[in-house]
Amino acid sequence: ANGDAVFALDPAAREVSGWVESGQFCYHRNRYKVYFVAQFDRPFTAHGTWQKQDLVPGSTAAADHADNPFQLRPISGFPGPPTGSSGAQAGAYVSFDTTSGRVVEVRVAISYVSIENARANLNAESPPSSFRELRRAARDAWNDMLGRIEVSGGQRDDRRTFYTMLYHALLGPTVASDASGDYMG
Repeated sequence: ANGDAVFALDPAAREVSGWVESGQFCYHRNRYKVYFVAQFDRPFTAHGTWQKQDLVPGSTAAADHADNPFQLRPISGFPGPPTGSSGAQAGAYVSFDTTSGRVVEVRVAISYVSIENARANLNAESPPSSFRELRRAARDAWNDMLGRIEVSGGQRDDRRTFYTMLYHALLGPTVASDASGDYMG
């Protein structure tokens, strides 16, 4: 559940940005904001926002606030499925002309500090390039890391399990600070 949600669209920049308040992972009392920027490779043919049940075509901003979205529940007995949202209800949408090209590419970055930092993270960590180029770079980087250890012998499934475990080990630790070094804490 989120307590606040804020969204903005900039059709000229082909960008959607905003933030949501979140927290209570694993029933902890923590709260934090996650800021994001999403930049698209083509112009929007339509866009809009919503708040609660109100859809506003052409709008470039939406926000909502929830007074009591964070409700701690005891772990024992596990609560049933939610019966409705107690969090903020706002969002944005975009549409594209895909008649000449069905693939729409989007680059997305987050920050726990600010929208500006999310935009800076996007530029530092995902400079404009095609999805194909990014996929190739990611594959090469993972092959370099996983190729540092060569295993032979045993069964094929055992080697696959080994490399899967190595992959999982290399996923952490994650970095929560921004490209600038800023950090919410």
